[in-house]
Amino acid sequence: AKKVTTIKASRVADYENFTIPTENIKDDDPLSLQLTEITDPISWIVGGKRNLIVGNTEGISVINGGNIDTTITSTAVNADLANKEGASSAIPTEKDSQMIYIGTDKTKVYAFDYDLVSETFVSTNLNLLSEELGQIEELYYKRDNNNLVYGRTSKGQMIALLYNKSENIVGFFPIETNGEVLSMCTLLRPDGKDDLFISVKRHGICYIERMTDEIDFTNFYDTDYEKDPNKENYNRLQLEELKKAVYVDNGVTYNELHNETITIADGKAKSEVNAFTSGMIG
Repeated sequence: AKKVTTIKASRVADYENFTIPTENIKDDDPLSLQLTEITDPISWIVGGKRNLIVGNTEGISVINGGNIDTTITSTAVNADLANKEGASSAIPTEKDSQMIYIGTDKTKVYAFDYDLVSETFVSTNLNLLSEELGQIEELYYKRDNNNLVYGRTSKGQMIALLYNKSENIVGFFPIETNGEVLSMCTLLRPDGKDDLFISVKRHGICYIERMTDEIDFTNFYDTDYEKDPNKENYNRLQLEELKKAVYVDNGVTYNELHNETITIADGKAKSEVNAFTSGMIG
C-alpha cells in the first residue's frame, strides 16, 4: 500500500519548531496536513499570493485557507486536487500570473491558472497542436523584449515557447546552439529584465554562455571603410556595443567531472575526496 502524503510546516519565524500544540492552537503554530487525494511523492511546491501549488505525477493540488482568497494558517488550511494533469520534477516557471510546468511524461507543457468562469483551477495543454518536441527537461521564462519561455530537451536541444494568453498565441520553435545544452537558468538584472545562462558541451568541454538579444550596431559609413580616416573611432564604438553581448563561453571551462558525496557538518560542506581546488573557482 502507498503511504499517505503529508506536508509539515514549522511555527512562523521558528523554522525548526514542528511540535503541534495539543490545545489552544494559534494561527502561527506548526501544522501537519495530509494530502489524501495523492499518494505519490511530491515533485515540487510553488508559493502563490495566498495558495501553495503542489505538483506530483498524479496531478496538481492547491493548498489554501479554505478558498483561493484565504491565507493558510494552522487553524484554517485545506488541500484539494485541482486536476489530474500530473507534473514532472522540473520546477515550474511563471509568466503573466500563470504557472507553466512540464507534464509527467515530459512531452507536454501546461499553463496552470484559476478560471473565473468555472471557478476552478485549470491546466491548459500548450503543445496540443504542436509537433512532437521530445522530452522536455527544463523551462525558464525570460523577462525581456521578447518575453519567451525557454526550454531544454533530453537531447540537449534548446527550444522556445511564444505564449500570449490574451492574444491566444502559442508556438514552439527550436534554437540552434551547436552543442549539447546540459542546463540553464535565469538571473534577474538591475533593470528588471532577465539574463538566460546555459551550460553547453562542445567537443567534450563545458562552456557557460549568456544569451542576448540581437544588437543593432551603429552604422555611419557612406564611404569605403578602409579609406575612412575615422575608422579607429568606429572600431572603439563597435567594441562598446559588443559589450552588450558578453559571452563567457571561453571565460569558464570545466572538463573534470566527479561523482562524490558532499556532507554538511557544523555549517560547513565537506567532500570525501579533495577533487576541487581553489584554482577552479573564478
